[in-house]
Amino acid sequence: YGDHRDLHLCDRRQRQMCIRDRYQRRVRGIASSAYVRRVDAEWNKITATGVTLVASSGDQGAPGDTYASDCSALSDIYPGGSPWVLSVGATMLSDAAPKVPFPPGYLPPKVCTEKPCSKVLHEVACSIPEALITSGGGFSAYEPMPAWQKKAVHAYLNDKSVVFPPASMFNARNRAFPDVAAIGHAILIGINQQMIQVDGTSCSAPEVAAMIALINGARADKGKSFMGFINPFVYDVFDKDKTAFKDITQGNNKCSEGCCSQTGAGFEATAGYDAVTGLGAFVFSKIMQHAMALP
Repeated sequence: YGDHRDLHLCDRRQRQMCIRDRYQRRVRGIASSAYVRRVDAEWNKITATGVTLVASSGDQGAPGDTYASDCSALSDIYPGGSPWVLSVGATMLSDAAPKVPFPPGYLPPKVCTEKPCSKVLHEVACSIPEALITSGGGFSAYEPMPAWQKKAVHAYLNDKSVVFPPASMFNARNRAFPDVAAIGHAILIGINQQMIQVDGTSCSAPEVAAMIALINGARADKGKSFMGFINPFVYDVFDKDKTAFKDITQGNNKCSEGCCSQTGAGFEATAGYDAVTGLGAFVFSKIMQHAMALP
């Protein structure tokens, strides 16, 4: 598929059941509707085998790569906007939030003796200039809204307290993304025998993929099937148990590396679903509990 990279194939034979995909295409002008339909057909086949697809929602905010220099409009992303993937946005810890002491008896990891580790728990949408990236999100250019997300997204679209971009900038009847979010700022990684900090939805997406892999492993140990196409399950859990998600209600995705929109080209985080951080961040223990309750 052209410029794809860092595509993690996790199938039944490896006892890993998720794919975390990092490549993204700007949809308008690069990926045609025929291309999207053709690749979606393959994603559909993959999920039918019991594999979960996880994709990042992009790092240039709602303007995306297409409008990263002037933030004059909204851009779609693919496959982060595909209905066959679990689309993952990024959050960051708020510098303005109060610090929380480590609980009694907690032993911080060794790296915290070498580098400062955050004691902040409050998450907001990941955005420039505080971070190096802005979490992508919005509405697909081509693909209609799937049934499993309609209730959550319609509640968002009908919320009179939310300020949306001009209606001419996006198709509110199409697939909304991301679905969920996870920390994507100041992630410590090891590379070339050094520890460095990085940002990106390419951090948050594999975090979510790892959680799904742990869920699949736990289910496999009980003789249960893999989660496979997980999106309907995620939205169903949100509908039944809001405590299974950490709601992200602060921040927006109006900035790219080159600008911040002055024309409303972007979305704002709010209570419930939003096109910045989706349903919010997994509360892993709760998601695991709901997943294990499935047959």
